[in-house]
Amino acid sequence: MNNVTWKSFELDPNAPTEPKADIYDTLAIKYDLSGAQPVDVFVNALTKIEQES
Repeated sequence: MNNVTWKSFELDPNAPTEPKADIYDTLAIKYDLSGAQPVDVFVNALTKIEQES
């Protein structure tokens, strides 16, 4: 049997409510991507989600 450890967390109430960049720029910055790579990453993620549902 697996044991589950409950860990609470609090979201930052001062976090911005609107993103500073679009999803492609965010992926490019976070994963050091360039050119069409951020679009490919996003499309691949969506494809995987669709296949799993």
